[in-house]
Amino acid sequence: MNHPTQTFWNYMRKSDATKATLKDIPKATLRPIKMRGVDNPKSIMGVVVEDRLVSTVSKRYKLVQHSEAFEPIFKGLHRTGTPYDFALYQTDTKAFLSVFVDEVELEDSGIRLGFQALNSIDGTTAIKYLAYSENVSKTIEIVGYRLACSNGMKVRVPLEEAEFVRKEVREKVEKLLTMSQKIAHLGDVEHKIEAVQYVVEAMALLKDPVKRIIEKAKNKKVGKKEAKLLIAQYVGKRLSTQIYNQFYDEEQTIWGLYNAITFVASHGVQPTTMNGLLNKAADLLEGELAVKTKG
Repeated sequence: MNHPTQTFWNYMRKSDATKATLKDIPKATLRPIKMRGVDNPKSIMGVVVEDRLVSTVSKRYKLVQHSEAFEPIFKGLHRTGTPYDFALYQTDTKAFLSVFVDEVELEDSGIRLGFQALNSIDGTTAIKYLAYSENVSKTIEIVGYRLACSNGMKVRVPLEEAEFVRKEVREKVEKLLTMSQKIAHLGDVEHKIEAVQYVVEAMALLKDPVKRIIEKAKNKKVGKKEAKLLIAQYVGKRLSTQIYNQFYDEEQTIWGLYNAITFVASHGVQPTTMNGLLNKAADLLEGELAVKTKG
């Protein structure tokens, strides 16, 4: 499977392209394979995409195609009449679907906001709709698309930080997302469709917290020397020169440095690198603004 380098904008699609996009996703198949040193080779199956072995799994593994995993999301959005656009990109074994259902207005640009769904075909993770766990974390990962520069982005919203999330909003969001956990890797498709509406409602409530996080990031100044140290800390050496050079064209703040990372992530890198860099940009905001849950 070939994964060419593209800009994030190249992955963007309008809602009327859902059927064609799902149809174009390469199908995976399970095939028996022989492996040296395995006592019972019949227990191991190969995951094959476009005649290429991409992973091995147990014979008991139930393969869920990316199109099968994501279709209920689109059906749920259509049922609620929610306007949306989306981006879908994939690696050999994982597919990332970002659905944008709302927008935050800033002085310099609007940002489309939404949630991300992840599906794998290698047994490493079950399908995930929105990065939220009631028991493990009180942080929600929001995905975004900055209209001015076509940057993809991720922002983690800490529900228990009163500076960003008001108590009444937190309680409503927690209730909605707890209900949305009906969505599971396997299960009734109708429940999956129903659960999407709770995620969409939660997204509408999270617009203001995201805007408060951005405003705090814009108010925290960063010098060029400090920027180099932060890039080394959160990103590492790879692509550090490109990020630092891009920072020259951004405002000299945490928000500017964040945008420098997301710009490089969104322009001309492969999907795996893009997703990794967007996560590191989210780490920067979380670490430098103390945007994290208490406990």
